[in-house]
Amino acid sequence: MKSNLLILLILFFCINFLNISHAEDIKGSRPPYQNWDCAWKQHEFKDPGVRLLFQKCSSPKMYYELSVKDGWIEQHRPSDDVIFGSHRILRMFSKPAGQSIEDAIKINFIDKIKLQNKSEELQARKSCKVVKTTGFSLQGGKITLTIKPTGNYEKAIMKKLAKSPGDFGCGEYGQRQGLTYFEYHPLESKTKYAFVIYGFDEPLFDENSIEFIE
Repeated sequence: MKSNLLILLILFFCINFLNISHAEDIKGSRPPYQNWDCAWKQHEFKDPGVRLLFQKCSSPKMYYELSVKDGWIEQHRPSDDVIFGSHRILRMFSKPAGQSIEDAIKINFIDKIKLQNKSEELQARKSCKVVKTTGFSLQGGKITLTIKPTGNYEKAIMKKLAKSPGDFGCGEYGQRQGLTYFEYHPLESKTKYAFVIYGFDEPLFDENSIEFIE
């Protein structure tokens, strides 16, 4: 009986050791937060079809759970769900394989910009353009794009922003104060792309770990 119990205990510790070792083997493109005892953990969502690394932290102040709501992957903190920034992290979209990513974003987002002022709405649809994200890039041939204002419309928006903070006049999926971008993986999928809300500081998700899956 004692020998059987000893064998069970040895198996228990071996299994736990392997689990811990496996968890430690998961490496992100940057270190997890050290002050909150965090480690990278892989999450996979078959619907909407994406895989990414997200930090699992021991401290309740930084312990977040991921879920899907209305097509968005969201982060929520069970202990106190107040958050500076956005609960939303990422939303997946699709396009025809033969359509360029720039055309897909223009047709689905710029041409559908909704603003309270109809005159400004028409101006935004004409002036907002799809451009490559500046000052930020991803690994592995992934492309990041942003919708930003141009021309006289941009000048008018910048005058407004000089007086008070706000967005950049290109709608919900346009340039914001915190970093947001469309992400496209041409080496991985010709039909999928994502809108990512990165925010102001390094997020709990690893921006380089995002994979599109079928």
